[in-house]
Amino acid sequence: MRYAIIVCIAVWAASRLTAQEFELQNKLIDSPLGKVAFGLDVSPSEREYVIAGRGDTMVVLDASTDQEKRRVKLQPLTLAVGYSPDGKTVAALSHPGVLQILDTDNWKHRHRVTLAFRCGYLSYHPTKPWIAVGGAGPTVDIYDYKTGAKLRSLCKSDRTQGVMFGLDGESSYVNAWYLTPTNRSELKR
Repeated sequence: MRYAIIVCIAVWAASRLTAQEFELQNKLIDSPLGKVAFGLDVSPSEREYVIAGRGDTMVVLDASTDQEKRRVKLQPLTLAVGYSPDGKTVAALSHPGVLQILDTDNWKHRHRVTLAFRCGYLSYHPTKPWIAVGGAGPTVDIYDYKTGAKLRSLCKSDRTQGVMFGLDGESSYVNAWYLTPTNRSELKR
């Protein structure tokens, strides 16, 4: 009986969260990008947020008023966007495989890195200038977002479906169709 109550509470909490997320999603669908927004992130200060999608534009919006602040030109079909932990850069992953790093003080491109494959998942390290990217290729790769240099491949995977660093930066997590068993230990480095 206790287990059933815990499950019911968890389901109720998850359904409330889903309803709130749905309201936010509806708000974004009415954004200047219409129904083609794939990437969304809120700045660490929570003063602005960015959305990008099928076209070649990322829209920066004021978080309190939802008013458009500016449009930034990107490679077409942006699949993911994300603010760095300090809010000084935004990364955008675009088709067919381009990592774009933009400075948020002037919204100019700091780096454009051509990737070996299309990526749609990114995660900034919480304390180091690293960004992990993954997607349709055979690896999850780590880049220095200040220099644009590739640092290493994190693991061998097949079609990454998500990547993230832990809050302490000591762990990293990858959701993929298949991870090479001999390389699973690399995920904890």
